[in-house]
Amino acid sequence: MIDAKNMGEFKGRSALADFHDQKSGGFDPATGRIFEPGSPEYDRTLKELYITEGEQVVRDIRALIQQIDAVVLIKAVKKNPEQQRLLAEQKQRAKELISKVFSDVQEYMQSIARLQHARQREDQTQEDYLKENTQADTARTQKHNAMMASINAAVRFISYTFGQIDDQALEQWEEDQTTRGKTIARVQRVKLPNNVLLPDSVDLKNRTQTGEWALRAYQALSQLRESIK
Repeated sequence: MIDAKNMGEFKGRSALADFHDQKSGGFDPATGRIFEPGSPEYDRTLKELYITEGEQVVRDIRALIQQIDAVVLIKAVKKNPEQQRLLAEQKQRAKELISKVFSDVQEYMQSIARLQHARQREDQTQEDYLKENTQADTARTQKHNAMMASINAAVRFISYTFGQIDDQALEQWEEDQTTRGKTIARVQRVKLPNNVLLPDSVDLKNRTQTGEWALRAYQALSQLRESIK
């Protein structure tokens, strides 16, 4: 179980992150009040924020899936069986990459839970305590790296396969695909969010911001997995 209120690294990017800010205890952005951790008001507000921000991630992903499902071939190849097959495969590949992101989100959040557990243990020698904490912290970093790599892979594939991108970048990508012997589905490209999977306000290279987004996504994993079909 992840003790979200102790996750002080996720700050300032959302109402949920503000609420988790340890300097303010439990800050309710709607009223400006600060609630004492463990109080009924604290628990109620925390639950509401989890639901609200988790649901926003679900809405974002569902909108993206709808965009991908709606992509069609250009008129010149619309009835080409090979192009139809290729487009179907690429849509499925995009969904697999999105699913991989959320699998990595789950593993990352579980690694944080293990680190929190290690920090709270009191039945060890100092040497064993430091060793376990170091191992857990290293594992957390590795899982965060894996999650960010999955995000980048999904964003790149979906952007270049379906999105409206710079003509020069698109030409370079198509040339690269041809060099690799890969056939390209000729699609009517769509306008995607700048960060594709994540809100445009998130810097995809910023570990704190991607981690805070993962915290929100983690609240709605079952709904997200149901959406990616």
